[in-house]
Amino acid sequence: MPSLIGSNLGGVGESGTIAQNYLTSYGTFQSAAPFTNFGTRVLRFVKVTAVAADGSTAVNFSTNYQQSNSSFSKAVRSLQVVGELYGVFAPNSAGFVAVFSDDTLNDSAANSNVEDASYGDVEAAIVSALALGGSSACTISTISNLAVGATI
Repeated sequence: MPSLIGSNLGGVGESGTIAQNYLTSYGTFQSAAPFTNFGTRVLRFVKVTAVAADGSTAVNFSTNYQQSNSSFSKAVRSLQVVGELYGVFAPNSAGFVAVFSDDTLNDSAANSNVEDASYGDVEAAIVSALALGGSSACTISTISNLAVGATI
């Protein structure tokens, strides 16, 4: 992609150049709270956790997580089909964090297309991929991209 540095923002009511967008908060060109769109799409960080068939034992995504058919690998493959996945962080026994392009992630309730940050279809896809049966479940929640030191 060609560099956009020095190009005009061109938005209604906006002035300045793309270079200013890399350095400061979009539109204000002043010091501001942390943000994730340095000349890119806005990113969304989500936390993924799951419980096994008994409905209470946490799925340990860190167990053999580097193997091709681990629980972590299955969950990541499920995430890859629901949005533009930018990255995943190494899992721990409680779950893992994934990063998506904010405007591509399916965050609707199960069998719906209305955004409500419930991630129903995504959670169902992960439960299906893990094939744990019983009362197994997956929970996906948005982590504020302004949070400092967010943990699972």
